[in-house]
Amino acid sequence: MRLFCLVLVSIDYINCLSETIDKNWHKSDRVFVTNTGKTVHSSILSKSLQRANERLKKPIPKHLSPHIFRHTTISILSENKIPLKTITDRVGHSDSEVTTSIYTHVTKNMKDEAINVLDKVMKKIF
Repeated sequence: MRLFCLVLVSIDYINCLSETIDKNWHKSDRVFVTNTGKTVHSSILSKSLQRANERLKKPIPKHLSPHIFRHTTISILSENKIPLKTITDRVGHSDSEVTTSIYTHVTKNMKDEAINVLDKVMKKIF
């Protein structure tokens, strides 16, 4: 089983959440479960994402699946200069090459920042 640290939250919140889960759901290590605690099949999640995407003013022009969250998370961390080793460890890859070659995407913000850095350097030189 792979464990992930998603966000920092208070111990009180974790205890309250844990009590709610214990009362209402079956024991599960899944992220997406029904109100009875059963695992939601990935095809159901994909259909839900597609329907949500279709309701957007500017839908994303490609097929969406729950796996897109993994790509998005890694790209956001990379864009915010989180060290590659930290990202690789967080997502459970044994080799950073997998993280960089498959999951890290160059975003518009990254391209803009590269231009800004070059502009600053050139202004100092000239």
